Amino acid sequence: MIGYRRAAEHGHREAQFQLAEFYYSGRGVPKDYHSAATWYRQAAEQDHLAAQVALGKLYYSGQGLTKDLSAAARWYQRAAEQGYQVAQTLLGQLYYAGEGVVKDDSTAAGWYRKAAEQGDREAQAALGMLYCAGEGVKQNDSSAQQWYRKAAENGHRAAHLWLGNLYYSDAGLSVDKASAARWLHRATDTLSAQGPIALGQFHCQGAGGVADYSQATDWFRRAAQLGHSDAQVWLARVYATGEGLARDYPQAAAWYLKAAERGHRVAQIELGKLYYAGLGVPKYYGRAAMWYRRAADQGHRQAQVELGKLYLVGEGVRKNDNKAALWFRKAAEREYSNAQFQLGHLYISGKGAPKHTGKAAHWYRKAAEQGHRDAQATLARLYAAGEGVPKDYIAGYMWANLAAAQGEESSGELREQLAQLMSIAQVADAQRLSREWKEGGSATSSNLLRTGTGFYVSDQGHVVSSDYAVKQCRKITIDDSPSELLFKDKASELVILQGPLPSGLATLSREPPRRGQYVTAVGYSLPVYRGSDLQATAGEIRALAGLYNESRYLQITAPVNPGNSGGPLLDASGNVVGVISARFKTTALAKATGSLPANVNFALKASLLRTFLERHNIDFHSRPLDRSRSAITVIDEAKIFTVLIRCYQ
Repeated sequence: MIGYRRAAEHGHREAQFQLAEFYYSGRGVPKDYHSAATWYRQAAEQDHLAAQVALGKLYYSGQGLTKDLSAAARWYQRAAEQGYQVAQTLLGQLYYAGEGVVKDDSTAAGWYRKAAEQGDREAQAALGMLYCAGEGVKQNDSSAQQWYRKAAENGHRAAHLWLGNLYYSDAGLSVDKASAARWLHRATDTLSAQGPIALGQFHCQGAGGVADYSQATDWFRRAAQLGHSDAQVWLARVYATGEGLARDYPQAAAWYLKAAERGHRVAQIELGKLYYAGLGVPKYYGRAAMWYRRAADQGHRQAQVELGKLYLVGEGVRKNDNKAALWFRKAAEREYSNAQFQLGHLYISGKGAPKHTGKAAHWYRKAAEQGHRDAQATLARLYAAGEGVPKDYIAGYMWANLAAAQGEESSGELREQLAQLMSIAQVADAQRLSREWKEGGSATSSNLLRTGTGFYVSDQGHVVSSDYAVKQCRKITIDDSPSELLFKDKASELVILQGPLPSGLATLSREPPRRGQYVTAVGYSLPVYRGSDLQATAGEIRALAGLYNESRYLQITAPVNPGNSGGPLLDASGNVVGVISARFKTTALAKATGSLPANVNFALKASLLRTFLERHNIDFHSRPLDRSRSAITVIDEAKIFTVLIRCYQ
């Protein structure tokens, strides 16, 4: 160390660099980023290439220096211009992200190519991504394949996965499932849990044209053994249901426990259920309550209801009606029908809340309108008796009729009793309302113009949707709560609505979309016919422009139905990469393409949404792509921030 210092103080640049390395790592001296920066700078100013890169990294991270992305870019460029491949890759990353320099995909591609041709695997993988997406270079799947292969053969872990996915999709290449499987298998040796997860999903989707759940289970097991919590939950569910494996509750409990201890909220509630029922573990209400609480604290609505039930009866916790009401209300306010039904019961009985039949009727109605059978039956009795609502035999008959149709026996008897008190015209009116409810999802839906989808982007309750979803509306509701139109942008066809305060927020992708990228479209497709459950459909980005090469749009293969309009298009991390647009009419597609393409839909690019939000000073969240997250997790999270929009005439 003394020798290095003496040489460094005499201007020896390699000694200066090594002394900086000692200070940066804390080897032989106390870790000191400021001293590291001092010696890196002295070496860098003598054109020590590695020192220039190291100094740039300190400026980028703000370690030992004031964070300065422009300074980072300058030092990277000094080394890059002298042919240093690491600097060329880092400079390419800055140009691609627009950090410290003006964003320029073409310049990024140029620096990536220089480094890639010298064998830098990070640059090779990045160049493959640019060719795949057509960013900074002309889109070319063959070139993407070439650079992905070079990166993979050079040891780039994720490139194995990307190359396998490229072979599996039909993005400009003939589908080659054998090659896809080969590269995905290689990914299992290099990507910890991500490779097995990819192969599990690959076999679920049909590696040879037919789904192979046995193979899928084997690969998910490998991912689970490597600690991937989503894979652990998947495997536990297979053991619990007996689908693909012999039912084995102890094994289910063991895998749920592994994921639950890592904070996976679905695993936590499922483990709680096993403890409550004594399946695979000893029956233990206290342990059930503990796991329910952990999931409930993370916002899992069903867990909040299950915990409330335990407080109501005193199983595993000290009986406390007030705490039961607290947990029921948390889930009820997020439109969970079971919680709304339970909260209605508390207002009827006066447990945990002052007795109030009017408020009870309010919560019963909210649950009933979501199709909750017992809530419909209870609401029918309230209308028949005039408790909490005006006495109304027609409404009572309608709700009894709906509950009876779902097999609630006492409602059939009530319906017949009410019919004896009603005129023929009143019975006919009640039956008509029943039919309209079934078709429209609400007893007052005859003036429902259309439904759409939206998603929360801010803590203040700002909801994004499409102009089509709220066009010509006299009244707008978000999950049955009144809403109003705040902002509208004709150019992007986007709108911002004011909704209730949210329980979760969507995040926008920080990365531009890529051709061939896996995406999920979520929304309330045709709720009139399918109920009010969130629908999710998977596909990929087919093109980075819409009809007539319209640059605002993405073309996607994910199926889209009426009602999806305004919903989020999510990447593999659950980040928003687009906003679903109302489906173009088949005739328009045929006119534009000369044929009737199957399964071609459109989404407005998230970059337009970002600009729209910034223009109106609305704060939003964004995050980078994380390919380790499963589709199950993405959809579970989407349920929290995605909302049903109803438009009334």
